[in-house]
Amino acid sequence: MDVIVLTIDRRGSRTHADDVDQTRSALSARWSRRLRSPIARFAGDELQLVTTDAVACVGIALELTRSGDWSVGIGIGAGVVADDPAASTGPAFFAARRAVDRAKHAPTRVAIEVDVHDEARADGADDLEAVLWLLVALRDRRTRQGWEVADLLGRVATQRDVAEELGISASAVSARAVAAGIRVESVGVATVEGMLARLMGGADA
Repeated sequence: MDVIVLTIDRRGSRTHADDVDQTRSALSARWSRRLRSPIARFAGDELQLVTTDAVACVGIALELTRSGDWSVGIGIGAGVVADDPAASTGPAFFAARRAVDRAKHAPTRVAIEVDVHDEARADGADDLEAVLWLLVALRDRRTRQGWEVADLLGRVATQRDVAEELGISASAVSARAVAAGIRVESVGVATVEGMLARLMGGADA
């Protein structure tokens, strides 16, 4: 079975409080229905998530890269998912390990790898990583005011509703949305989701 494995590692763990279990609980509450097994914690500050859902993978990756506190490695390929996460294995899991090691040194804190023998997917994975990097870089430039608008637009229907919530004009909300690249991000997210689904061979279509 083809799966997507996310191996994530806490950045700067020696200088931060241990919030790994808190992060695991938050991710589980939001994404557990789209995961193939419970979120596992391994040695140190590392978590492992397994899914076949491209939308969930992209959502999790963006959620984790937003804070800058996590390195996110995404592995794509065959995998055997066991009841005990420590027993799960296969090329996707090995790919995720290589990816998270590379993500620790990547400017956007995320990397994508496939099975080293999967030449058919290799070019697609490189293209997918490049677009994902651009998307994360766009989000990294967003100001606090921009995130305020983006987060509210995720909960309410219109910019007018956001304006009422913030006590500012609709034109001010529109200006913040443009500066934050919210529409560009929306297109980018849909593009990355589609690329990943195709790389998976339409597994979640």
